[in-house]
Amino acid sequence: MPRPARFRIAALDELFRQLRFAPRETRMRQMNAAEALIADIDPQRTYPADFIIFRITGYRPDRADDSPLLVGEALIGDLVVLVQRLSEGLALPADYAGRRAMAVEEVARRLSVSSKTLQRYRRRGLVCHYVVFPGSATEGGSDDDRAAPAEATAEPASESSCEIAPESPSGGRLACFDDAVQRFVQRHRAALGRAASFTRIERSVEERIIDAARALRAAEGLSLNEAALRLAREHGRAHETIRRLLRRHDRRGERAIFAEHGPLTERDARLIHRADRRGVSVRELADHFGKTPATIRRALCRRRADLLLELDIGAVELPTFSLVDAEAVILASPAVTRQLDSLLPREDALALIEQARAARQEGGDEEREAALIAGYNLLKRRARAGLEALPAWPGSAALDRIETDLRWATRLKRRLVSLALPAAVRCIEQFLHRPLVTQPADRIAPLLRRAVEVVSATIETLDPSQGGRLDRRSTYAMNRALAGPGSAPAGEEAGSFTKRAAARHEPGAIRLDDVFFGLTPWEELLELRRDLAARISELEDPPAEELMRLHYGLTSTPPLTRAAMAERLGLSPSAVGRLLHRGHRALLSLARAARR
Repeated sequence: MPRPARFRIAALDELFRQLRFAPRETRMRQMNAAEALIADIDPQRTYPADFIIFRITGYRPDRADDSPLLVGEALIGDLVVLVQRLSEGLALPADYAGRRAMAVEEVARRLSVSSKTLQRYRRRGLVCHYVVFPGSATEGGSDDDRAAPAEATAEPASESSCEIAPESPSGGRLACFDDAVQRFVQRHRAALGRAASFTRIERSVEERIIDAARALRAAEGLSLNEAALRLAREHGRAHETIRRLLRRHDRRGERAIFAEHGPLTERDARLIHRADRRGVSVRELADHFGKTPATIRRALCRRRADLLLELDIGAVELPTFSLVDAEAVILASPAVTRQLDSLLPREDALALIEQARAARQEGGDEEREAALIAGYNLLKRRARAGLEALPAWPGSAALDRIETDLRWATRLKRRLVSLALPAAVRCIEQFLHRPLVTQPADRIAPLLRRAVEVVSATIETLDPSQGGRLDRRSTYAMNRALAGPGSAPAGEEAGSFTKRAAARHEPGAIRLDDVFFGLTPWEELLELRRDLAARISELEDPPAEELMRLHYGLTSTPPLTRAAMAERLGLSPSAVGRLLHRGHRALLSLARAARR
């Protein structure tokens, strides 16, 4: 029995599982709604899953804040699968709703394409139904005949997952209604014209292509993809056609031209992730490993998910999280969305101390601290929940939302540390009985780093609902740290260094290694490298610079996902991805040039 078509999007796979045993009228209504929706989907856009479910079922969830975004191109193919799978067992007549059904073989002849090409058209929006033609064995069967199809799987679909099953398990035959074919022709007229003019490659031409590919490999060391691209131009064929021809030869031939890499291993995934962070494009990686770009992206997403799952993301469960619309209210607070770059000096110890000493508690500080702590813990909580819900092969949009939440949480942590440092510095000076700036240079930096560590650890357990104030808790923790073992410099008795003569330092003489970096365990993984961030103003590509700043939160506002930037700037997510990649590569070039 032919294998039923499979879903690529987990949300639609789950929807089908819920609908497969629904009453006949419900299945027909939602089958028709899914078919109507296909005409409204733009392959280049993304759509919230909750919106798609609402269009099909009429049900709108109460909250759609975390609704995943579905890529239009994949969505069209899965909606076609949903229509087909829902039509099984409905015993649709060949003149259903006044339409005329054509068997898929007739559709292929009418469009002058092969059955394989027709399979690909289904993923692009050609809608098929299982229909009972006059005179078939199932004509007049029971309306309640709803034989359960084989279970669908949400694993990444291979080409074979698009195969047309001519007959359903309940006896219907796969067909296209005339109006569905007409809509598809109107939408893809240019592509259909090219397909109709396609001719098979003759055996003699195929042999010449293979010989030419062998010569290119030997003379220039071209990859399979590069050789296929060049030969496609020379022979007036599609790049993918030549690439498939060469791959088929290597699988069957006695002497393979291009060595097959085999399935990607965990080590390959690590190399792919490292190369991606170093600016290597997906296309270059695909050529190197002899894989398709889609395979490389899946491996990259899987590696990103594995690294995120290794993190220990703890969060304090605050009472406010259980309130209605807590997430929307907490994450809209001005303290959480504005002035996130308002920090004490990062790398100048004397300037940091001077500003910390000058800091004064202002009205509203308690509310601001509570809002920051709530936002920090809520973002960690949401990221952790997103990780727990990831499928085995996660999509890049879901990972991007999780990573963006963690970047945002990092900025809130930095803001909290900056607000609490003045209390820690005052505590140190009380312990020393003198201003911190009068200490020897080799003592100031370690004391400041110790203060940052203590404040950072305090923030991780702070619960404002229990009456804890950030400055008081930080002062208490700093006093304990200074009184404990190891507070004195190495080789000296505790307290002896407080008796040294006061030192004088020139402004800017004592440098720090960015005290606000490394406050969260995911920074090394998710943040833009510090040497690259320092050069972002040198980019000569304004769109790429703007997107880099927005994505990594190098502004006073929270970082944005690719989808959010696309919506804000009127671009597609893929265009945003290309601009980010372009900006990253340019920054890497600037950093390399500076090291020469």
